[in-house]
Amino acid sequence: YNPMKLKLNNILTQEQYQGLFSNIVTIRTINNRVSNLLQERYLKAGCANIMIGDIFLDLVEDFRLYTAYCINQDKVSKVYQELIEKHSEFRDFLNIADKDPRVRGLNLCAFLIK
Repeated sequence: YNPMKLKLNNILTQEQYQGLFSNIVTIRTINNRVSNLLQERYLKAGCANIMIGDIFLDLVEDFRLYTAYCINQDKVSKVYQELIEKHSEFRDFLNIADKDPRVRGLNLCAFLIK
């Protein structure tokens, strides 16, 4: 799923988008950064005794941003349910997205923390 498509196609208001995805763009940026750092370390060290603790220690402040995302889950569930029940364009988007092979049969709700 690309949450930006919901926003760019004016399917969701800014408030609905924020309620559903919170700070997901920031979380994705952090995930990419961690993944890149771990891959770089693996390539340098090979398979033997890879030390990665310092990577996580260096990013401890970034990981605090996950707290805001996780705390928001009750609101996310409510917004998601309201959108499913009352917003036909959102349901249409989900029906199309659910058929995308990249989601491997999972729906949007499965990608949100529960």
